[in-house]
Amino acid sequence: MQVAAQFAVPVFFLIAGYFSYDCDSAKIEKRLARILKILLFSYLCFFVYDIVILLVRNQDIAAWFRSNFTWKTPIFYIVFCTVDFATPLWYLIAMAETYCAWYFIAKKHKKDLFVKLMPLFLVISILFTTVSESLNWPWPFRMNFIVRAVPWFLFGCMVRKDSSLTEKFSNIQLAITAFVAFVASLLPVIINTGINFSYACCVVSTTAMFLLAIKNPNVETGKFVQYLGDKLSLYVYISHYIIRGILFVLVEKFGLFSTDNVIYTWIQPLLVVAISILVALVIDLVFGRLKRTKATY
Repeated sequence: MQVAAQFAVPVFFLIAGYFSYDCDSAKIEKRLARILKILLFSYLCFFVYDIVILLVRNQDIAAWFRSNFTWKTPIFYIVFCTVDFATPLWYLIAMAETYCAWYFIAKKHKKDLFVKLMPLFLVISILFTTVSESLNWPWPFRMNFIVRAVPWFLFGCMVRKDSSLTEKFSNIQLAITAFVAFVASLLPVIINTGINFSYACCVVSTTAMFLLAIKNPNVETGKFVQYLGDKLSLYVYISHYIIRGILFVLVEKFGLFSTDNVIYTWIQPLLVVAISILVALVIDLVFGRLKRTKATY
């Protein structure tokens, strides 16, 4: 499932880069501030969630603190974008670091220079990820700011800068490329290929899907889908991990199903998605009301 869905986060960075290329440093600064606020809010949510789970399971809270807060913690946060008790936050940390770097790049008027370096960053990303996944290195080595954020962000900037990229391929070519590359990305999971080239295929499929979307801006997806993607997707991404954990504890606590039950393993992802969307909707409504109240006063 993770391999099949690995294109999702790169698309976030592609979109961010695409809509950031024309922004000046002041606008980038506002986006950075927003990401930092969301990161802080999410960090507190995960922190509270973990403490509550520890209390429910009667586990040692002091041991949890000793494990998660050491002198190495800032290094893992900044260098590897890793929060052990809040894995999904790697994306927000990486995005914040990307916007921070882009702020200074924009301020120094060096955007075009770094966009030209995009192929180099992408090659580094492919090589490092392929090697680390083939050798089963810990995931923080491949899920960080340089390897998984910067290349995609710059790629989005490049597509924004050079609109002719979408004109070089037809819709059919892009659709077939995306499908074939996606299927190929699943092969290392199905059979032993020796070298795990899933991410390399993901790069091809994700690029093709993104160019296809940019090439067809007038395709309607429905208002709810647009609202889901524009307003709720980030909250869904953050909350799904917590929702999944709460659901697991409830099932475990009340013995409704065995967590290894086939029915549970199929129903659980659907429930997590549905509940996460509802939670994201509530968060967006609350934040929206707070903004309107603040604007009023």
